[in-house]
Amino acid sequence: VRRAGDIARALSAAATHAREQVEERLAQVQAELDELAVTGERNEATIEQLTNELAERTSQRDAMTGQLADRTAELASVKTELAATQERLAQLEREILEARASAQAAEGRVEEIRASTERQLAQAQQELREARADAAQARGTTVDAEKRAVAAEARLEGSQKALEAMTQQLSQATAELQRLHPEATRAAAAEAANRGHMEQIQLLSQTVDMMRRLVPERPDTGKAEAGKGG
Repeated sequence: VRRAGDIARALSAAATHAREQVEERLAQVQAELDELAVTGERNEATIEQLTNELAERTSQRDAMTGQLADRTAELASVKTELAATQERLAQLEREILEARASAQAAEGRVEEIRASTERQLAQAQQELREARADAAQARGTTVDAEKRAVAAEARLEGSQKALEAMTQQLSQATAELQRLHPEATRAAAAEAANRGHMEQIQLLSQTVDMMRRLVPERPDTGKAEAGKGG
């Protein structure tokens, strides 16, 4: 009985010690669980924060990707416009060269017209002098005066036709210059360049009018015959 009591006390003491160890371990485990719970909450908060930051970064990345796509499209458009502008510039340069060549050719034609006008003017002045001489000689002989008057009228008519032809040529050359240089300043320059030619033509026209006034009138045939009969 005594031995049984010792065994019972020993078992009870062992059970108590084991219970204490288990309770201590449970307390330790509970503390670890509490610490892990706190750590888990912190980690969850960190994870949530990181998730939000990731979403924000993703949104920023998407926005930047869209902006990059827009800028890329704009760059392509600008390159296309630049290529078109360069092509247009090259075309304009070619047109300018062609216009300059055409303008030089037109200016050459104007110069030819001017030289021709000067020659016609000199010829008209010579014809004027001849007409004056013819008028002086015509006072003596009626028949000779009539012939010279007819010749002078023919020369006047030829000069008038030449004047009209030169005026038309000059108008065409001026119109071509204005077409080649549509700008107001270039047109004004062309007009100023041709003003001298127009003045020469006007002088030639005045000379022709003067010649007409100086040419003696053709005698009346009836009066001449009557004079002969008398």
